[in-house]
Amino acid sequence: IYASDASEGLLDKIQDFLNKFSDAERYYLFKNKPSYYIIILVPNLKDFVKLVPDPRIGGFYAHQLRALICRDTGYTLRHEFTHALHLADISARRQSHPIWITEGLSTCFEDSELRYGNVVPKYNGRIDQMKELINTGKSIPWQTLAKMDQKAFMEKPQECYAEVRAIFYWLDKTNGLKTFYYTYLSDL
Repeated sequence: IYASDASEGLLDKIQDFLNKFSDAERYYLFKNKPSYYIIILVPNLKDFVKLVPDPRIGGFYAHQLRALICRDTGYTLRHEFTHALHLADISARRQSHPIWITEGLSTCFEDSELRYGNVVPKYNGRIDQMKELINTGKSIPWQTLAKMDQKAFMEKPQECYAEVRAIFYWLDKTNGLKTFYYTYLSDL
């Protein structure tokens, strides 16, 4: 269900893109299609700021409401929509995943393109952030990152998002993401 004050042409483009993006992500990883409607709300910037006053937040997906709210139709929309598809997949499996996986998947696909019906993650600035964390000795040890709950993860968002993006981008580029995901699903 789409709600936006965007022009009808832009709204049609958003719907068309999300249909193709959904098909590509479901083909690649998320086999379980949502069994419910997802509300996609893309308000103008003025209205978005009323809903989400924190300027660091570009959007969010509230699974309990089945609602996605974002201020842009690119990077943030892909990130949050990946959350919606991932959560639909694991909900059908009666599973939950730690934040490093949920954010790792969403950051992996936030900057991606559709190529011949496939979703292909692209290099982005989070990889540069990760390189800087390594070069300055400020990266978070893997054992610590993997044990973080949402509160701890959000206390260091720059570092955590960069690190999980680097991990999942690497998994994708080495053709290991699908194997990792399905192995993780079967081990729960």
